[in-house]
Amino acid sequence: RRLARPEKPVRITVDLDAERHRFLREYAFRQDAKGTAVVRALLDELRDDPGLSERVSGRLLDQETT
Repeated sequence: RRLARPEKPVRITVDLDAERHRFLREYAFRQDAKGTAVVRALLDELRDDPGLSERVSGRLLDQETT
């Protein structure tokens, strides 16, 4: 039997304004983590936390109206 190959990751690119980029760098530094690990953890939280999902949906709606 053949072993299944691990799934190849999908790369994304996100443009951040200077303030958000600084926040991410400093937060990751304080956590002794990479910025990519912070983003992955946030996506996991968004997937697993219905309350967070609702708050993010609200922010997205607010952005559409401004």
